[in-house]
Amino acid sequence: MLGANYSPTSDYPYPLPIAFYYWHPSDDAEVGLGIPFFFKWRFLPQWTAEGVWVPIRTVSARVTWTPEGDPGVRAYGAFAWANESYFLADRLDDRDRFFSFEKRLYGGMQFDMPYRLRLDLSMGYIFDRFYFQGRQYQDRNRDRVNVGSGLFGQVQLRLQF
Repeated sequence: MLGANYSPTSDYPYPLPIAFYYWHPSDDAEVGLGIPFFFKWRFLPQWTAEGVWVPIRTVSARVTWTPEGDPGVRAYGAFAWANESYFLADRLDDRDRFFSFEKRLYGGMQFDMPYRLRLDLSMGYIFDRFYFQGRQYQDRNRDRVNVGSGLFGQVQLRLQF
């Protein structure tokens, strides 16, 4: 698979190449070897592990358990290291952005509902959160705000395509 990804508000605001080999050796495993890297592996009949790494600082890993006989309910444990950035409306320098970084360790339950809706209830611990204003990650100590670690809860209702 070859391609390019560009987002002017990403951690790396330049076109990034996408180059990976998709390998599906069995019904229980699939891997994307390259950039981005991903894997999905059903290591037991009811257990699945999956992970994704997208350059530069986006990582997620998840282990899911699906009870036998009820594919519409799942329990999971996960880790996510994510970041976001936004252009500021009143910035003096039009290259400045507002950055957000955080890490989460959490678990939850998912329920498939009618009309392709999925309810996701989760809770966990959020840590290593900070925000800053600048042009790139190297500006992280300029106008930086550290936010303390703590517990969080989350409810999501999603439409599945």
